[in-house]
Amino acid sequence: MKLRLLPALIAALFLTACGHDGSGIAVLDLDAIASATGQDEQISLRVQAASDELARQLEELVVELDKQIAEETEKLGPDATDQQRAQLTAAAQAQFNESQNFARQQANQLRGQLIQQFIDKVKPIAAEIAERKGASAILTESPALFWHDSAMDITDEVIAEVRARGISLDSMLDDDDEIDQPVAE
Repeated sequence: MKLRLLPALIAALFLTACGHDGSGIAVLDLDAIASATGQDEQISLRVQAASDELARQLEELVVELDKQIAEETEKLGPDATDQQRAQLTAAAQAQFNESQNFARQQANQLRGQLIQQFIDKVKPIAAEIAERKGASAILTESPALFWHDSAMDITDEVIAEVRARGISLDSMLDDDDEIDQPVAE
């Protein structure tokens, strides 16, 4: 509980130090910017496409694992016990589970990278606007921010500038944002 209060206390101290009118702080709602500019949807679509590719790779892995189980069972011959078959199946299931967890991690990592790239593109625009308004810092809208003067909210201005500059998901992507590692070897 104490750790959750720390950001709110820091924000309150900072706001107090900047004066009673809060003119030293600008407020920004990143979720609203992402939504208004369509970037949230683009990020979701990109992550979904990567997740679909990972699911396809997992399906291929299932086919390969089934083939390996059949080959190993054949090697054991007609005297193979239920326990031996169960061990083969358990090993294949463990490999699949590991690959599935890796696929989830890759999709989450991609989502995080795209969100960070979005933030990195918005940050200088927000800084320019905040400086024009005389702000010395920007706080993002969050549960830790209990209240702010709406006059210091620069979200709409940042949205307009992002649109004016044509910043989109495609302009944010690096070449290595695709998921190109297979989920299993």
